[in-house]
Amino acid sequence: MSKLALLAAALLVVPFGFVLLNVLQYQLGIPVPWNPFNSVYDQVSGTSWRYLLDGVLLFSPVAALMLVFFSQVRISAGQDQAVLARIEIQKASRLACLVVGGSLAVLGVMGLYLAAENLPCLLGQQVSC
Repeated sequence: MSKLALLAAALLVVPFGFVLLNVLQYQLGIPVPWNPFNSVYDQVSGTSWRYLLDGVLLFSPVAALMLVFFSQVRISAGQDQAVLARIEIQKASRLACLVVGGSLAVLGVMGLYLAAENLPCLLGQQVSC
């Protein structure tokens, strides 16, 4: 379990860094000497680096959740005719709980960021979105 939890925690580094650096730089006004995401997003839109970064940002928290879930839950076929399947849920380690909490927090902040960024479109105040 510890190897999967560490892998899941490693998957959260990029999206957590994205959220943290952009909140520091754009919301709190703290100057960040080099924001690596600016070098990707300041390029012409549609580059493969931008698509790769978008994919990592969106799917890393989901992949981390799935890694923790599949390492904690075991599903087996029933041994007799009365039981179709048996589901066992193991007690999660602290690292697994931190990964789940971090994944949900990153997804929540990214969802709020997406909603706030597109709020004029969602409210119908902007014609082209």
